[in-house]
Amino acid sequence: MKISVIIPTYKPKEYIWKCLDSLRNQSFPKTDYEILIVLNGCNEPYTSNIRKYLHDNFANFHALLFQIDQPGVSNARNFALEKSKGEYIVFVDDDDYVSSNFLTNLWAKANDNCIVVSNFKSFIDGCDNIFIPDYASFSISTTQKKDVFRRRSFLSSSCGKLINKGIIRDIKFDISLKNSEDALFMFSISDKIRYIEFADINTFYYRRVRTDSASKKKVTLITKVRDILLLVIKFTLIYVKNPFKYNTLLYISRICAAIYYHLFLR
Repeated sequence: MKISVIIPTYKPKEYIWKCLDSLRNQSFPKTDYEILIVLNGCNEPYTSNIRKYLHDNFANFHALLFQIDQPGVSNARNFALEKSKGEYIVFVDDDDYVSSNFLTNLWAKANDNCIVVSNFKSFIDGCDNIFIPDYASFSISTTQKKDVFRRRSFLSSSCGKLINKGIIRDIKFDISLKNSEDALFMFSISDKIRYIEFADINTFYYRRVRTDSASKKKVTLITKVRDILLLVIKFTLIYVKNPFKYNTLLYISRICAAIYYHLFLR
């Protein structure tokens, strides 16, 4: 198996069908990738609904549904990583979707020493045809500089990337975090990322911006400060274990990004 696509989901809405359809319609050979859906912290009627959808639409695909009682996106991703059989991993959120050339174009640039990123487009929920700027969107000029620090914005999220399992090793998502778990995970594996490769510019991951998302809920200043301190400690513990393998400028930038995000964007 070449690629394992991991989709964590909790009480999924109708968005998940568009997500799954986009993966069913890939130009990549269906025998070369598997789809692992992990329903976490909930069960019926979601389990039956997804199982029926897979039965009706994914008969000849490697599409698997797992239900676990432990809530949280990190628990779901960690579970799927253990179950995955692919040489490479792709994370997709259940309310997003991808272009039909997504897996083909990511695979075309696959390399054990790098991660391959797709282009991104964001859209407001309910306005699927109106796209807004995304921090991970790129142009032709972007692809000319591939070092990890200069392209650090692509390490903020685990989605929209092809990641070799050898880079991930046994590293897991931190289940104690409710925010920034992606950034911490990507920093944790960055010691094995020699550079960032870019798929064809017309390879898209479509990111849905939801106003009702759990990450958008109002939080107190005390909570923000507590979360910042927790992240600073976690990033630092990873860095000091092997400071010669991790990029120092990337480490500093992750701390600054955590402070900015929690103070001004939450």
